[in-house]
Amino acid sequence: RERERRPPRSAVSAIPGSEGGSTMRALLGLLALACWLVALPSCTGHTDQDGVEPERRVALAQSVFANSADDWGVVGEVVEKRVEHGTFQATDDGAGVWFFKAPPKFLGDQRLAYSGRLVYSFGHFHSDAAGRDPAMVEDLVLISELHNLTVMRAGLVQAWVYAQEIDVDLSPSPAWRLSSGAPASPDDLQRVLSSLSSLLIRGGFYHGRETAWIR
Repeated sequence: RERERRPPRSAVSAIPGSEGGSTMRALLGLLALACWLVALPSCTGHTDQDGVEPERRVALAQSVFANSADDWGVVGEVVEKRVEHGTFQATDDGAGVWFFKAPPKFLGDQRLAYSGRLVYSFGHFHSDAAGRDPAMVEDLVLISELHNLTVMRAGLVQAWVYAQEIDVDLSPSPAWRLSSGAPASPDDLQRVLSSLSSLLIRGGFYHGRETAWIR
């Protein structure tokens, strides 16, 4: 299959929540054309329908792909990177799997992200499957070099859907796996977020040439 697509107007966002409290989905409508890391401290006063005080939604980091990639990068082999249509894009020549890499401001001590959400928009302008199914590997990778720990999620992106909003719960779940393939424990997820050295979002899926975007 070989297809061309343009992305819808949407958001790339990381939305952490308060530990033991409700996560905040209403913020999604405010995140157009930006990538966010948001902490939600414990609620004590008036709350919205999701149980979160609107004034207590705290952005830990933000990237807007208006005029630059804002220090986002790529891990793996690509032939071109650019910012266009409010997205950060990369093109490969069918070399294999690669990842978008978050900038330093999204890393470090992100314990406030625990029990929240990572939300981003992802899609393809162009893809060529080269007659094969997409590669089956992880879609999201969290790495802590300090703790020698890697926590991953697979199955986040649907094949042949060319514009998607990915909503990842940063709470303990059997879906989180270690690099060994074993399930990640709640402590593993807390530890990796406490000293996050890399946050990787998969961009390369197909065996032929493709141009993927994120925002």
